[in-house]
Amino acid sequence: MQITINTGLVERCFRLGFVSLILMILYSCSTSTQQSRWDPLSGQSTDESTGLDRSLSQMLPAIQRLILQADQAIANDDWLNAISTLERALRINPKQAETWSRLSVANYGKQQYQQAIQMARRSNSHITNNNELKAYNWLMMSRAYEQLGEMEQARQAADTSQQLQQGSR
Repeated sequence: MQITINTGLVERCFRLGFVSLILMILYSCSTSTQQSRWDPLSGQSTDESTGLDRSLSQMLPAIQRLILQADQAIANDDWLNAISTLERALRINPKQAETWSRLSVANYGKQQYQQAIQMARRSNSHITNNNELKAYNWLMMSRAYEQLGEMEQARQAADTSQQLQQGSR
């Protein structure tokens, strides 16, 4: 009797566990300020603000619409649609750190880990005063490095994320 393993199912279960872990970490580091925000890993808005997103009301209406479309695509694991939508948003404003961060998530979901790292770095390069978004991006880089088997870089990125989270409390 031969047992076959559905690798797609195993990968999906791993991703679900990974998302749960990240959400628990981010939740434990959150502040109590009440403001709706986008959670890049769950694709849902919550009432807790941890600085992962600037209010959509501060963005151009065209970018708002595109980001909401991308958020829905991410929530549905529709990575290609999310990526193309976010790329359109970046053509309008290429310095929107939150858009780059979402693009990192979409690339990670598509298992393009090097791209996920590059997009998170790009997001960080456009952040001036949001250590919590920087911490999130470093955490994304850590997870992508883990997927690439680059454990030392993953550890260093996780350490940087933790330092930034502690500094923003």
